[in-house]
Amino acid sequence: MEISLKKKSNKRRSRAKGIAETYMHIKDLPESLTKDEARLYLQKNIHIWADKNFKNKVFIKISVEDGSLIVRVLVGGLALANLIAVYGSIRGGIDYLVKDSRNFSGTVIENFKKDAHIQDQSIIRAERRLGVPGKIQRFYKKLDKLNSTEYSHNQRQDMIDDLKEEVISIVELIDTPQDRGLFIAEVPDLLASHLNSTVSVPNMNSIYSVNTRVADDESFIVLSPGLPAPSNPPFPAPNVSSNIDITIRNEDDE
Repeated sequence: MEISLKKKSNKRRSRAKGIAETYMHIKDLPESLTKDEARLYLQKNIHIWADKNFKNKVFIKISVEDGSLIVRVLVGGLALANLIAVYGSIRGGIDYLVKDSRNFSGTVIENFKKDAHIQDQSIIRAERRLGVPGKIQRFYKKLDKLNSTEYSHNQRQDMIDDLKEEVISIVELIDTPQDRGLFIAEVPDLLASHLNSTVSVPNMNSIYSVNTRVADDESFIVLSPGLPAPSNPPFPAPNVSSNIDITIRNEDDE
């Protein structure tokens, strides 16, 4: 499906696919914490946290970088049709999915910090990035503002133009024709008239691999709720409290 614009904007749009991303940048690492140990720990525990927080099948990409350790956990598998089945509507499902994504990232960050004996002052940055559901949720909130009487005609037109850009950005990031159609069906004609009837978007599997494989610095895992818990994590989990600040960052703020 191709997207045509009546007017092309220079505004840079987010290319972040998937449900969410968990990001941690850590300095002053414990001597026992290597890149391989960090990756192994995440591989052995990530599906427990996904099972706890998500009601549908998700794809997980784990990436661990050397130096000051950088850990990224990317969650893919957005299915709007499934949101309707589970939650009754796309909008209601998106709100729950954003909440689930925040909880998942918080679980990853807190458990990794605790089990790897990471001190608060050693964490340069920790973020819970909301991905496509966050973009859709923000779109709905902006859409609600169009009905407000507090904006002038010119302000409202600017909002309409921005929302048209948001529609394109979101459609480009949705994986399947079915889900794209479901989202576009919820968009008012005023905001969707600049879209062609068919839209071609890169397949999510090119970003979140469905095939399990381990490279030098990353691994791809397919997860479904209900999998048995793994045993023997690479480092123990001491009983310590945690009070790290976690940033909720909108992808559009990049």
